[in-house]
Amino acid sequence: MNLKMVAAMPKQEQEAAKQRVMHDMLAYPRRFIDRALLVDEAHNLVERGREMFSATLSRRDFAAVKRLFPSPALAPTLHRALNRVLRLFDELAAAQQNEFELYERGADPGEEWYFTLDRFDAAAGAYMEEFKDSPRGVPEELVNLFFATLFFLRVWDNPRGPYEFYVHKTEGNVELRFFCIDPAALLRETYQLVRSTVFFSATLSPASYYLTLLDGPEAGIVQLPSPFDASREKVLIAPLAVSYSQRGNTLATVCALISQVYRAKPGHYLVFFPSFAYLRQVLELFRAKYRDIPVLAQSGGMDDAARAAYLAAFERPEPFLGFAEL
Repeated sequence: MNLKMVAAMPKQEQEAAKQRVMHDMLAYPRRFIDRALLVDEAHNLVERGREMFSATLSRRDFAAVKRLFPSPALAPTLHRALNRVLRLFDELAAAQQNEFELYERGADPGEEWYFTLDRFDAAAGAYMEEFKDSPRGVPEELVNLFFATLFFLRVWDNPRGPYEFYVHKTEGNVELRFFCIDPAALLRETYQLVRSTVFFSATLSPASYYLTLLDGPEAGIVQLPSPFDASREKVLIAPLAVSYSQRGNTLATVCALISQVYRAKPGHYLVFFPSFAYLRQVLELFRAKYRDIPVLAQSGGMDDAARAAYLAAFERPEPFLGFAEL
């Protein structure tokens, strides 16, 4: 099975199938040993790694699954397991006074929590196995909660890294979280599945910080000079309010600034926008007010041929503005 096969499956089956594919990748690393791993925008990997290896369980998710089984007759064992988990969440919420409760390093919620969650996962797994081929099917919410609980228990059993456990209490919800402070050791396990790993980023600074959190001091660093001529750089700052709620008020000013820059020195320009919706707003007004300035706009959902044609336009000598989404 591969990810292309997963994409062709019914939506309710895709999450479980993705988990099986990821399991195969980790369980049978020899399939990937001759590959190189290229990581672009690597400065984001530290935070992504923390999120990926952190485990969270939410009362809200258990309550949502419970609503799918309102009667014990639908799934008696699963119904009892859900009730036990929800009871523990409610007891914890009643006892905790603060929004956050940080446990001591190495601490966990306690044996009752562990065995209650383990019983839930056993009941959920048995239900999924029994009804996987039935017309009733298996709710996607149950599948997702089964794997979230399984991962939570695996982290609990074998954290393999510095974790902090805390409880986050909000209005109407309680979360248990094993937070991965330093993902380096866990990320390194992934690197060991491939021949080599190369990180790319324009902002890996300070280097010592990222070396520690991404791989370790044994990694090599290659720092390349910018390919752009600094003498051709010009930074212009306009004090404009372009937040989501204020964009409508400054559309005319944005269009005027773009036209002024272009008219001052006609050539090839790329104007980047944070979303296609904002791009379309500016484009509509700009074309209405400045009909003599040619604009080539990127659109959402461009295929490879359309993207190639858009980039090829910048090889032509005629000056124009290119509008693009960043």
